[in-house]
Amino acid sequence: MGILDDTHNLYTTGHVFDPFLTYFVFGYPFLALAVAGIWEIMEYVVFETVGHYSVFFLNEEAEEPLWDILILDIGGTLVGTLIAASLNFHLEGQFTPTSSLWKGDCRNKTIVIAVFVVRAIATMPLSALGWECNTLVDLCTDSGYHLIPWGVFGLLLINGLYIWYYYKDNYMKMGWLIAILFIINAPTFQRWIPASFIQIVIFGGISLLLFFFYVGKASFGDMTKRRDFKLLKPQTKEI
Repeated sequence: MGILDDTHNLYTTGHVFDPFLTYFVFGYPFLALAVAGIWEIMEYVVFETVGHYSVFFLNEEAEEPLWDILILDIGGTLVGTLIAASLNFHLEGQFTPTSSLWKGDCRNKTIVIAVFVVRAIATMPLSALGWECNTLVDLCTDSGYHLIPWGVFGLLLINGLYIWYYYKDNYMKMGWLIAILFIINAPTFQRWIPASFIQIVIFGGISLLLFFFYVGKASFGDMTKRRDFKLLKPQTKEI
């Protein structure tokens, strides 16, 4: 079984978007990778303990295969981080955000963490309501699928409101974050091709190319501003 055989779920959406959002909320590029590793350990412990992925994922009983963990979960984290890094360079000319929500005194930082975690928990059960039928929530049709991926509307609403609330004073950044939110979720509205394939392979490939482009731009500068590419002759000092 490979990525083209994946089910039509919404899990990869969160694995891409949450690291993307983490990049801007906390301002540490590698934090999302560390959180992803810890999250996979927690999922494994929960599954081995209760036999499913808890009520947060509507008691999903299908155990994740290794390729799913490595390519969709960890890979999704890399894709989200690359998208965030490229977008931040586009907006600020550098890969590390100049400002983040996680700043100020301990109280403010605690509130930022708490709201971010509550947002994440609220989206978890929605991720289990893609096209595939769920035994805990009976929305299945005669086709064997849901009529539409119901959960994606909740994901867009919750994450969209989160972005609006915290970035409404910065229209440029808010617009870009919401645009990326819709782009990442867009593949889930169809089921001809697994959304995870589009999100990991296609979006991942584009984000990697963009990242290398901005790395080159950061290393060598903006060559488009130079008009004369003739070799400069060394000047000799007259005696």
